[in-house]
This record gives sequence, structure tokens and C-alpha cells, in this order.
Amino acid sequence: EGEGLGWREEAFCSALSIVELPGGDPAADPLRTSSLSPADFIPRVAVPFANQEVMGTLVCGVVAPTAFTRQSAALDQTIGALDYGTVCVNSLAYTGYTIMSLGGVWGAHPTDTALRSGTGYIGNSYKLCGAVKTVVHGPALASAAAQPTKLPPAILFDALHAGIVIS
Repeated sequence: EGEGLGWREEAFCSALSIVELPGGDPAADPLRTSSLSPADFIPRVAVPFANQEVMGTLVCGVVAPTAFTRQSAALDQTIGALDYGTVCVNSLAYTGYTIMSLGGVWGAHPTDTALRSGTGYIGNSYKLCGAVKTVVHGPALASAAAQPTKLPPAILFDALHAGIVIS
């Protein structure tokens, strides 16, 4: 259980929160998630955390290594299960807002009845019935994700602070 405004308050700016979810240390893993493959860990642990603990439902960024993006069924299930109005895969979150001008939908996820992120949406210039979310795909990452036991270099934190949005 972490404490932090990074996911308990909705940010209307570039923000990044890093949260260590259960599963990294088998000895301290009451949910027994350490043996899960990424294709199982994401829907069983990461998606419920994002949907239930992270404040707001406007946009969610998914950073997926090439190995995961090749498992299109697992990625599609992840995207479908995320209760966000926009899901950006390997893309900056603000691109979801700009895609609205090309016909996409921008707004809170329609299942957010607690109104944690407002209500309704803008865009949908093609008048698609039942539009729920916009999905933006960026290019696949060239390599696997960083080792979770090592902190990224300081320059990466500076770059993230300067403009990469994952909420």
C-alpha cells in the first residue's frame, strides 16, 4: 500500500507515478502473483489497481515492450479492461486529446458513476453510437522493459518530468 498524490489526485499536467505492485518478491507476496507471466499479471494485478486505486478516468498510458505488443490478444484484453476514456499504448497521453480533433472521443469513461473525472465527452465527430474510449497506438518499443530492481538513470527521470505523461 503506497501513499501518494501521484495516483490519489487527478493531475491536469504531465505527471508520472511509479508504483511497485505485489509480485516482485515471492517471500512477501500474499497474492501469489510472483509466478504470473506478464500476460496474466497485467489483467489480474495491474488493471484492477489502475481501475480501482488511480483517481480519474480520462486517460491511461500503457508502456508495452515489443514482446507484449506481439501478444495482441493480451494487449487487446488489457485495453478493453481499462476503465479510461482514452488508452494510449506507447504514446504520450496528450495525443488522446489531440486525436479528438480527428474524430476521437475525449472524456471520462462512461462507467465512472462516482464522477471522479467529470461526465460526458467531447469529440466524436463521426457520431459513432456507443463510443466508449479512444485508443492510440504508438510504435512498439525496441527492447524489453527495464529491470524492476534497478532505478532508471537520473536523466530518464528528468526527461519524464519534462514531458512524458502516464496517468
